[in-house]
Amino acid sequence: MSTKKTKGKQKIEIKEIENDVTKLTTFSKRRSGITKKASDLATLTGAHVAVGIYSPGGKLYTFGSPSFELVTNRFLGMETSDLCDNTVLTLGAHRQSRIDDLNQQVN
Repeated sequence: MSTKKTKGKQKIEIKEIENDVTKLTTFSKRRSGITKKASDLATLTGAHVAVGIYSPGGKLYTFGSPSFELVTNRFLGMETSDLCDNTVLTLGAHRQSRIDDLNQQVN
């Protein structure tokens, strides 16, 4: 029986990271992972998704599909203008058209 050469995926203890450089690196990697998951969720299900993340340095990173402002305004119960809705529909149609074109190229 052969032995494993790597440890594989290990469960880590969830606690605050003390080293500042390691903390920023981990934040950057986790932030991009969370945004990718939110993007995948929006693409696969057509859900409206908004994510806001403050970095340890206090900088705000946002992701929204179709837009961060539209989703947060809807969440807060604010009315959106017809112009904004039409823009979102147009952008969604353009995105779907681009996806269809790319799928045809792949096939």
